[in-house]
Amino acid sequence: AKGAAVSVEERKKFGDDVFEHLLKSLESQLGRVNRSKLLNAHVTNHDDHLQIGCFTVAKGSKQCSTETTVIDAFGMRTYDFFRLARALSVQRPILIQGSPGVGKSTLVMEFAALTGHRIIRINLSEQTDLCDLFGSEFPIMNDKSRQMFTWLDGPLLAAVKKGHWVLLDEMNLASQTVLEGLNACFDHRGEITIPELGKTFSVGRTATRFFACQNPYNQGGNRKALPRSFVSRFTLIHLNNLTETDELEIMRHKFTNIEGHVLKNMVTFNSKVYHDICSF
Repeated sequence: AKGAAVSVEERKKFGDDVFEHLLKSLESQLGRVNRSKLLNAHVTNHDDHLQIGCFTVAKGSKQCSTETTVIDAFGMRTYDFFRLARALSVQRPILIQGSPGVGKSTLVMEFAALTGHRIIRINLSEQTDLCDLFGSEFPIMNDKSRQMFTWLDGPLLAAVKKGHWVLLDEMNLASQTVLEGLNACFDHRGEITIPELGKTFSVGRTATRFFACQNPYNQGGNRKALPRSFVSRFTLIHLNNLTETDELEIMRHKFTNIEGHVLKNMVTFNSKVYHDICSF
C-alpha cells in the first residue's frame, strides 16, 4: 500500500538516484565511464540485427516493418525500446507494468515488427485455463465417419514449437492454476510438460521469448498482486504515464486530417477529465 502512494516524480527521482549510485560504483571500479554512451538510445537498422544504443537484437525470419508508430513518429519512446533491448540481452521473460493506455502491448508488438519476429498475443483472464494455452484433445470424425479424439496445440505451445515470441496480456488477471502451469516455462527448467501426450517441450532451445503486460493491481478490475516468487522469474520494466506532449504527438501521427489546434484541445480536455477523476 505504501508503494501505491509513491508519485511518478518520486519514483523517477528514486530511479535517477539509483542510476547515479551505480555509475559511481562503476567509476570506482573501472575508472572513467562514458555516460553518454551508456544512455545512448539511438536506433540503427542493420540487415541481420537492430542496434539500440549498445544493445543488439537479432532479426527473425519475418519481413521487418517499415512503419512504426513508436520510433518513426516520435522519439519519446525510443528509450523504452532501449530498455526492452537491454532486457532481451538476458535469457529471462520480461514483465511490463504500467497504467492503462501507456502503450505496454503496443511497445512489444511494434518491437517484434521492427525485428522481424512473429509474435502471438494472448489475453489472459480469470476464466483462462491451461488448456486454452497449451492445448487439449478434441473430438473429430475420421475417414470412416467414426468419432475419435486428436490433440490440438494451444496458441502458446504452437508458438514455442515454431520459435515465435509470446505476449501474455493482463498477467495479473490469470488464475493461480495458470500461473503454476506457466512457472515451469519461466524458471530454470524452461519447459512445458503435456501429460496427455507424455511429452516435454523445451522452451530454452527455441527462439521463443516471453513478454507479459499488466496494469498495477491497485487499479481495480479484480487484479491481484502476483506472488513474489513468480515475479522474480521476470525482468521488470515500468512504463510511466504519457504526458500531454506524448499524447499530442501520437494523435498528430494517427489523425493527419485533423487540425493541430483541435487535437491539442482534445488532449487538454482528456487530461483535465483524468485529473478531475483522480482528485475526486
